[in-house]
Amino acid sequence: MADRRRAMMKRSDIKRGLREMHIEGKKATEMEKLQRAKEVFDLKLRQTERDKKLAEELALRKHFELQEFFQKKKARQAVSILPDSTAQNLEAKLKEKDLENASNSKLPDVWPFIDKMDPRQLQEKKLSYRRELQNQQIGNRRRLREKEEEKHRERKILEEVGEALRKEEVEAERQKKEKVLMLQVERDAFLKARQIWKDKRKNLLKREYEEIVKIVAKKEALQKEESEQKTDTRMWKDAMAENVGKKIQAEAFKKTERERICHELYLAEKENELADEVIRAALRKQRASRELLQDMARHEKAAAERQAKDDAIDAAFIRYLVEQRRKMEEADRKKEQERREKMEQFGNELKETITRNSMQHSEELAHRRFRADDEEVGQNGVPGVEKLSDSKNCAKIKIKCHSESVLDDWKSPQPKKVFT
Repeated sequence: MADRRRAMMKRSDIKRGLREMHIEGKKATEMEKLQRAKEVFDLKLRQTERDKKLAEELALRKHFELQEFFQKKKARQAVSILPDSTAQNLEAKLKEKDLENASNSKLPDVWPFIDKMDPRQLQEKKLSYRRELQNQQIGNRRRLREKEEEKHRERKILEEVGEALRKEEVEAERQKKEKVLMLQVERDAFLKARQIWKDKRKNLLKREYEEIVKIVAKKEALQKEESEQKTDTRMWKDAMAENVGKKIQAEAFKKTERERICHELYLAEKENELADEVIRAALRKQRASRELLQDMARHEKAAAERQAKDDAIDAAFIRYLVEQRRKMEEADRKKEQERREKMEQFGNELKETITRNSMQHSEELAHRRFRADDEEVGQNGVPGVEKLSDSKNCAKIKIKCHSESVLDDWKSPQPKKVFT
């Protein structure tokens, strides 16, 4: 009973595993169908986008062709009249055509009052009429040619679009056929493998059945031989027959039991193989998931190390920038200090120069005044000593006052405007 219970539990586990495998296969099939639907949708979307692009390109080409047509039309309208030789040929042809029309329709002459008109006016009217006819013919031919060119361009564009669509449809059909063929090959391989397994199992059961039939036939032959051997006494025969029957029954029971056990062992072996295969698949999945987790951990660790390295590089670069900024500020302060010192030195030198020039100018003015006084004295007589001393003192006082005023001006903050 315990063995049967264990066997039943094992069979239930195997059936559960097979059911899970069937569910997983069904999920995989649904995912494949969803993937195919997604691919079909993407293909339709790409076809729609391609059609839209082709329509836009066609509209753009038509726009450019219309612009080119209008430009050519303007250029043709701006063209001068045809040469005289061409005009004369056209005039001769038109006259012949007019004569034919007049003879056919018996219409009056084109110029009924030709005798009453001035020859110059008549010539001008003929020329204007000829130009109008020429322009009409040229315009008609040009319009016909432009229509033909437009039709040819549209036909060419439509052929290119149709060829591109046909190629894409052929490519899509080819890919679809390849997928269908691949699925058919996989299905045929699966059915073939299943049929091979069924054939092997059938052959095995057939061989077992043949062995059982041989054993039964052998037993029956032995039983027949034993029954044919008759003894003298009836009791011994009956006892022997009973014993033989019991033995045969026991052998038959053992044989059937052996067959049942062999069949159960075969089924158990197959179930064990399926269970082992399921376990191996689960172990492979578990190993793959573990390797994936380890790989993710390695990647996360590498990313953290890379981030730490980047942070360290950023911090070092920031320190380097701060150091460079400090050095630049220090250099700017030194340059500013040197500039201020040079400006102060230049200001002092300029003050000295201005003071010296002012004193020289004052002395020159004083000397000029002294010379003027000497000249005046030479004219009017000798002045007194007090007058000369007063003039010299006044000159010195003026020079001193002028120099002090200049120094005061340089001490005030306004002299900076002089340098600017």
